[in-house]
Amino acid sequence: MSLSGQRENLPLTALRGVAAVWVVLCHVQLFWFPGAPAGIAALCWLGQAAVDIFFVLSGFILACVYGGLRLNRAKLFWLRRICRIYPLHLAVLATFGSLTFTAVLLHRSGFPHDWESFGVEALLLHPFLPGLTPWNPPTWSLGIEMLCYALFPFVAPLFARSRGWSAGVAALGLAAAELYVVQRYGGATAGRGAVLRGLAGFHLGMALGFLSPRLRPSLAAPASLPAAGALVAGVALVSPAVVVLSAAALILALAPEQGRVARLLGSRGTVWLGRVSFSIYLLHPPLMNLIQRVPVPGGHWSHLAMLAAILFPMSELTYRWIERPGRRIPAVLLRRYAG
Repeated sequence: MSLSGQRENLPLTALRGVAAVWVVLCHVQLFWFPGAPAGIAALCWLGQAAVDIFFVLSGFILACVYGGLRLNRAKLFWLRRICRIYPLHLAVLATFGSLTFTAVLLHRSGFPHDWESFGVEALLLHPFLPGLTPWNPPTWSLGIEMLCYALFPFVAPLFARSRGWSAGVAALGLAAAELYVVQRYGGATAGRGAVLRGLAGFHLGMALGFLSPRLRPSLAAPASLPAAGALVAGVALVSPAVVVLSAAALILALAPEQGRVARLLGSRGTVWLGRVSFSIYLLHPPLMNLIQRVPVPGGHWSHLAMLAAILFPMSELTYRWIERPGRRIPAVLLRRYAG
């Protein structure tokens, strides 16, 4: 869905895809190539900041699409967000759990996971209960997203009533909060740090989303190039805070879908990557877990090739057959009850 609620914003969709691949590279380097050269390791390590970019982007898009949301429509909003998150999450978790259980039975080995944590993770409560070992580690951010979604109908009217100058002040204040949180809690996946990462990033995105219509496209679009340059500088400096804040500025600048960076990101391949990014994000850890058990010549390089060969086609399939049908559930329910 686009910023107007009618059309998809292609550069922002593509940016989500870039962030998802960055997270994959982070995990690949960490688990399969821990001895990578320092520069490559630092670049991949910064993939943890891509999750913070997800939070900012999520708040921005929802503010633009649902900025006029009223509390009497909150139930439908929550239903749509649940149907956006849970179908794929539960499908991946159930499949991984079944495969793990079957492998344990066949090999008569000890069970590597805790079934209690399985139930907690299915409900996406694990980031609020430190100490549990997640089955699918990236799902911690989904639990935090659900918290942000729960708060959105109550917070959105506060932003909607803000004037131009106060919206700018709010955005600056939340940028400062994001700076502190990323520096203090960067990489946290449970407990207070994880919650603050989500709340700070999501509400910064919301503030920018409400600020966006007040900015002229002729002013916003040219800022995309220096914002992208700042992001590259953040990577060179190995600074998660600079990466996240420059990405936030880039998101704001890409809203009009104009400029060189928007055209570059709006290519067919990067847009496709963005559309299947949620599947990429959730599928890659279970696939890595399964693939690394396969004895192949070439070691982890062969595992990496297998991951690429399986992950992207499978992400397309789950996008088509799980994500998209899941998003249609609210409309189906509305038609059924209306009839």
